[in-house]
Amino acid sequence: MAPRRLTAGLFHELIAAGAAYLEQRKETVNSLNVFPVPDGDTGTNMALTLAAARKELGGAAGLPLGEAAQRFARGALLGARGNSGVILSQFLRGFAQGLAGLETAGPRELAAAFASATETAYRAVIKPVEGTMLTVGRGASDAAGRAAHEGKDLEQVLEAALRGAKEALARTPSLLPVLARAGVVDAGGQGFVFFLEGILAAVRGEAPAPSVMPEPETFAPRLGATADVQLHSAITHEFVEHRYCTEFLIRGSNLDLDEIQRELEPLGDSLLVVGDSELVKVHVHTNHPGRALEIGTARGELLNVSVANMQEQNRVAASHNQAESPGAVAHVHAVPERVRGTAAAQEPRADAHQYREASSPGTAVYGHPGADGLSKEIGVVAVAQGDGWRQLLESLGVDQVVPGGQTMNPSAAELVAAIEAVDARHVVVLPNNSNIVFTARQAVELTDRHVHVVPTRTAAAGVAAMMAYTPEGDPETVARTMSEAAERVRTAEVTYAVRDSEAWDTPVRAGDCIALVGGEVRAVSADPETAALSALRAMVTPEDSLISIYYGQDVEAGAAEALAAKVRAEWPACDVEVYMGGQPVYYYILSVE
Repeated sequence: MAPRRLTAGLFHELIAAGAAYLEQRKETVNSLNVFPVPDGDTGTNMALTLAAARKELGGAAGLPLGEAAQRFARGALLGARGNSGVILSQFLRGFAQGLAGLETAGPRELAAAFASATETAYRAVIKPVEGTMLTVGRGASDAAGRAAHEGKDLEQVLEAALRGAKEALARTPSLLPVLARAGVVDAGGQGFVFFLEGILAAVRGEAPAPSVMPEPETFAPRLGATADVQLHSAITHEFVEHRYCTEFLIRGSNLDLDEIQRELEPLGDSLLVVGDSELVKVHVHTNHPGRALEIGTARGELLNVSVANMQEQNRVAASHNQAESPGAVAHVHAVPERVRGTAAAQEPRADAHQYREASSPGTAVYGHPGADGLSKEIGVVAVAQGDGWRQLLESLGVDQVVPGGQTMNPSAAELVAAIEAVDARHVVVLPNNSNIVFTARQAVELTDRHVHVVPTRTAAAGVAAMMAYTPEGDPETVARTMSEAAERVRTAEVTYAVRDSEAWDTPVRAGDCIALVGGEVRAVSADPETAALSALRAMVTPEDSLISIYYGQDVEAGAAEALAAKVRAEWPACDVEVYMGGQPVYYYILSVE
């Protein structure tokens, strides 16, 4: 007999079944990659996020439903990896908020929780893009709401949610051109559907039926793309027009996050209100910081108040940039020999670094423990994959390097552990991967440290950002200057195709070496060096002065030097530098500035 009410025990069983079903099919989700390259990790990220959530929940024995859901959501927030994992964690966060205070839930409460989940997930994304997992989640919640309104029981509400999710998933190609071009559905949305399929099967007391990949409406089904590229653009950070960046903590009792957010919304934008009933973190860009602080003092005690005049910071940054010669950054941004005389490089960090186990299991954080207290104003956490990248970033002054990158996205908890290990009052985070930016922003919510995310989307951009880093000064200005330096770098990645694809101007065949530039396959060839040269021809302009070549773990140093010789011959006006990056998957990462 189908259950009439959702209890904590049943909730535990259902999410365990859904997580297991997705775990079994994560490689199917991973294969839905916009590029035919061996770096798809959407399914892995979602499965690891759910695994962390289940660990935090434990057995749920004796708990009211609302508390069990809250624990599960907390684990998902800490364990979230990649854009898909973060979106899923926000959905689960909203679901838990919809069940807050409940011992059990019936069909109407379940549908309300789905609606809260969708609202929270959309609100978490700066610019929501339809055709992603957001759309699929909304399809599930809308269908669940209609079923509950019609008086359906718990199982029928879940059936409707799954049906609505599948219908929305089939529509994703009509909403995103990148999916329509490849004729596929969204990867994160497919993972969400798998999760719901496992849940519904558990409600029915049966093994889930083999899942059938949906046929996109009006498109032929074919593996090969995901909406992650569009989601990346949906969560990019933008500097805003409101003058004052205002941050503070409210410590009190019975704090209502939704009420605080409603009062703050008219004051500006870039609003973030997170926390719980006793401690709330607020971030807002506004022209009226005093009013924001008054809203906080009306509810409790203020802590860690920070108000920065971004307009003044812009003026300072602009005057600083004008005072520098155009070639100054390029001159510093050279091989490590050229930075050995800088303060950041005087300590032999790559040789003297210490290894520390982070609080999150399986996390390795490299860096230097600081003395007691906070010894400097601004420190840096960076994500990097490969020993060469780690050593280079440490030589430039990064305090903590979190291992990770494409196919190995660190969790929010791992980033928090690194942030809290930095011996500085403010911490700049360099995600160095487009699929880690959103996770870094989620980590900001989970620590009371002052954190500034510079949204670097490649490790090469992270290197450029470190060239603009200073450990003292106004943190907002330093972060802005680092961001501007990173944005000046153009990057290409050279790897190989794992399957045939017709989604690009040049057909790609399995085994081809391909170069990715600006979200497009720009070169296809038989060897990585030829692909690299083709990519550079699409990137280098007469104004450029520096080309950097970072070679991966599968490339011999001699091959990289031979490529550099060809690059110098073709672009004699540019300095050409070669680094051992040691990254997997990508033969070469190239940067031009």
